[in-house]
Amino acid sequence: MEFNVSVAQFGAIFRGIAILLMSFFAMSIAVGAYAEQIWMQQDSGTSHELRSVSFASDGQHGFAVGFGGTILATSNGGETWVAQDSGTFSELNSVSISRDGRQGWAVGFGGAILTTSNGGTTWVQQESGTPYELRSVSVASDGQHGWAVGFGGTILATTNGGLAWEPQASGTMNELRSVTFTADGRTGWAVGFNGTILSTVDGGETWIRQDSGTSNELYSISITSDGRHGWVVGFGGTILTTSDSGGVWKMQSSGTQHELHSVSVVPDGGSGWAVGFNGIILATSNGGQAWTVQSSGTSNELRSVHVTADGRTGWAVGFAGTILAFRPD
Repeated sequence: MEFNVSVAQFGAIFRGIAILLMSFFAMSIAVGAYAEQIWMQQDSGTSHELRSVSFASDGQHGFAVGFGGTILATSNGGETWVAQDSGTFSELNSVSISRDGRQGWAVGFGGAILTTSNGGTTWVQQESGTPYELRSVSVASDGQHGWAVGFGGTILATTNGGLAWEPQASGTMNELRSVTFTADGRTGWAVGFNGTILSTVDGGETWIRQDSGTSNELYSISITSDGRHGWVVGFGGTILTTSDSGGVWKMQSSGTQHELHSVSVVPDGGSGWAVGFNGIILATSNGGQAWTVQSSGTSNELRSVHVTADGRTGWAVGFAGTILAFRPD
């Protein structure tokens, strides 16, 4: 048998092999980096369950909220957390912080909405106009436009920093567990029970139901800065992803049946983390094509995860005042 291979063909074959080897090497580096990533316990100073964590763009200023009206604040990336006076004993489920770390909003039981404009030195109650429990809040980069979602399909919106919150028509009575918007405050999603995924492209004036392909409870959503790529997590280890703004949602393999309560993906969509029941932490470095279990060092349920835009620093919070963090060496 004869093999006649020209110089050009040989060069093409060699380049193909080189590309494959470089891809394999890059993947090996990425997997190695994740394997070495270590989550460390931070001292929260509380035993209350923490439901949500959010950080400013500097990765230094952040808030965590939870049971008993708990609000914790840090100005040094979580090396120290300080309890703040929330003025309520209501369960707080979600917190959203502005990029500069000065403004923040927290929502919770009984329609509670709290806000700060001075980095948490003082928190002021705002009138939500609803008795329904609010489960999630998202505020746009301008600090004026924001949304809160919760029981009974509730969606509230503000255009003036929370001086007034107005209801928006969600078209569902399913509990909504998470809401997120792009920086301009025009494009957003809300997810919840019975596989509910809602989307808007006009700041919430109209919400349209998208086909999630599942009836599982959905707990959290994270989207890329362009608003095209997104990830949703939920009951039974559910992970869904879209690359066309939710036109189509596809199931990804999480490798677990544990409930996943929260997901945080970097703006370009390459790297992401999900946390949930029994202290599980999953990570991806390839847009969710593969999710890898990371060691959390705890069996406490984790309720929220937040990662900085560069993906180099992150925090997770949960039961018994648990706060975990990873950061560059």
